[in-house]
Amino acid sequence: MPDTSVIATTHEYAVTESGRLLLDLYRAEGSRAAVILLHGGAWVMGSRSDYDQRPRGLAERGVTVASIDYRLAGDAPFPAQRADIESAAAWLIDTGVVDDPSQIVLMGASAGAHLAALALLTSHTRFAGFVGLFGRYDLTALGDVFQPSGDLEVPADIRAMRPSARSAHLDLRGRLALLAGVEAAQLDERLLEELSPAARISPGAPPMLLLHGEADAVVHHGHALHFAARAADAGVACEVALIPEVNHEDERYGGDDCLDRVAWFVGKATSRSTRSKGVRL
Repeated sequence: MPDTSVIATTHEYAVTESGRLLLDLYRAEGSRAAVILLHGGAWVMGSRSDYDQRPRGLAERGVTVASIDYRLAGDAPFPAQRADIESAAAWLIDTGVVDDPSQIVLMGASAGAHLAALALLTSHTRFAGFVGLFGRYDLTALGDVFQPSGDLEVPADIRAMRPSARSAHLDLRGRLALLAGVEAAQLDERLLEELSPAARISPGAPPMLLLHGEADAVVHHGHALHFAARAADAGVACEVALIPEVNHEDERYGGDDCLDRVAWFVGKATSRSTRSKGVRL
């Protein structure tokens, strides 16, 4: 049974030109491995407190979770978000939560999954692994072929999200231009490829776990399969778990089946034997 003695505390982990960055730390006694969790929100909205049953549930399973606010695309383009992840990792190490980055797995949901994967594959910091929930990992035209069925309905809580006034009028291309730090007219396939984890994966990358619903009305599950295929081409361990009848940000991502699987993966990815022997997960 999961340990229910979870302590949740809020901390400042960095100060940027955009302001203070906070994280919520969910921790149960005795845990050493940690997850840095990035919320979703189409790169322009969202909060570290969104869907907090996920970090709390992982903490109940012995995994410390730092759910972070990070600079949104309207505040700063990439790689600012990667720098924020690295700052959160440094805070976890400096405060003694973990000893080094080999005990940290990056995890994200939707746009947060994209950013966490991109950071994993481009950072000089060697993290232990990556868990992605319903993310889009190829922003190029190759990824555009995966489109949700028009018969699926976007969940009400997704429709209710409101971006800042600066980005409220932007379509997907406009948001990606913000993330790239260019005008929409300057956004080309080269820039989109640089921002695509599927194009940045290379041999030796850490192991990955992708969870994606087969009834996702926002990001088609083909994105997870496509990313896993690119990982396989590079010889990188990448497991995909497709979940029938599950939509974007579904509550079942905070349920026992998903959380048990993520906690197991984190334990394997951060174990000394896995790192030293190169075990495929």
